[in-house]
Amino acid sequence: MFARIRRAMTDPALVWYRLRAGIRPDGLHHRYQRLARAQGFGRAYLLLSFDCDTDLDIGVVEQVHERLHDIGITPVYAVPGELLERGAAVYRAIAATGAEFLNHGYREHTVFDRVSHAYVGTVFYDRLTPDAVVEDIRRGHDAIRGILGRTPTGFRAPHFGTYGRGSQLEHLHCVLAPLGYRFSTSSEPSLGLRLGPAPTLRSGLRELPVTGCYDQPFRVLDSWGFRFAPGRRVNQTDYTRQLGRLARHFSEAGRVGLVNLYADPSQVHDWPEFFEGLRPLAALAAPSFQYVLGEIDS
Repeated sequence: MFARIRRAMTDPALVWYRLRAGIRPDGLHHRYQRLARAQGFGRAYLLLSFDCDTDLDIGVVEQVHERLHDIGITPVYAVPGELLERGAAVYRAIAATGAEFLNHGYREHTVFDRVSHAYVGTVFYDRLTPDAVVEDIRRGHDAIRGILGRTPTGFRAPHFGTYGRGSQLEHLHCVLAPLGYRFSTSSEPSLGLRLGPAPTLRSGLRELPVTGCYDQPFRVLDSWGFRFAPGRRVNQTDYTRQLGRLARHFSEAGRVGLVNLYADPSQVHDWPEFFEGLRPLAALAAPSFQYVLGEIDS
């Protein structure tokens, strides 16, 4: 929350876009369509990624993967290196199905409090030194290479919205570019509304922001915010309603862009409506971020 307030104070344009989103979101959706076409999108794509941030995910992620496969969706996975090591057998099995894995840093950055049933963040990049951020990225990179036998080309920073200022994204991309990365998907919906679904930053990498709610484009559409966030004013029904509106919008003839959704497996495995809500979007599903980048860059 405080990170977002600081960003608003130093970025007056962000305040203006938030006002537009609250008064007339349709205008921002039309702007987004124009930006998407300019960035090479010829149709709409769905990408669903999972942040596997706790040990709870290891026990349910294969079940979630199979259920989504049955409806035609292949998720992408972002797993911190420490958890990738602990769940190596499970994540190797998922990788063998062809699923894409993102570097999600090395250190475990979230814990689940079994007493309060709350997810608690423990490591935030905006609270680390620049050198510590670099080290965490490189160790996460090495973990994927060592455990999965593949070199990642996409990255996601921990905790959306806490490392998303322009200077922070530029620093992130400057670390990733020499390692051979093509993209990061570490930013909130506000960046997509302002710059489009796949803008190229100064380092030459693309940044792929996550998608917001249709009615509230600045609100991240995620499992934590709608099921587990303390003091939340939205619920599971609101989540599935927003999924439906996104599906109707992007399924219309001529719509282009990227429906970039994410969740945590442990937060959705017991939520049948989550899977049913994704069915209308399955026809738009892409197998990976790499695939989408190949399509728009061709």
